[in-house]
This record gives sequence, C-alpha cells and structure tokens, in this order.
Amino acid sequence: MDAMTPQQRADLIDASVVRSWDEVDPEFREQALQAARVLNAQHRNDA
Repeated sequence: MDAMTPQQRADLIDASVVRSWDEVDPEFREQALQAARVLNAQHRNDA
C-alpha cells in the first residue's frame, strides 16, 4: 500500500466495505450475531 496514491488506497478501502448482510459470509455473520447476543446478555445483567 505504500506505493499507492492516497486515492488508490481510498478506492481499495471503499471497494472492501460491505453494505448488506447478504454480502457477508454466513459463518462470519453468525459469529458476529453470537457476539452481539453475548454482549446483550451481559448488558442486561449489568443493569
């Protein structure tokens, strides 16, 4: 990335952004949802 221009780096990052759950790998999506469930449970227990 050091050889890239700032615009090339920005374009690369923009192209890697996922804007829909449909574009996320199902296994990774389930891991993220499970982590959210754990955090939610912890938050409820702390309240």
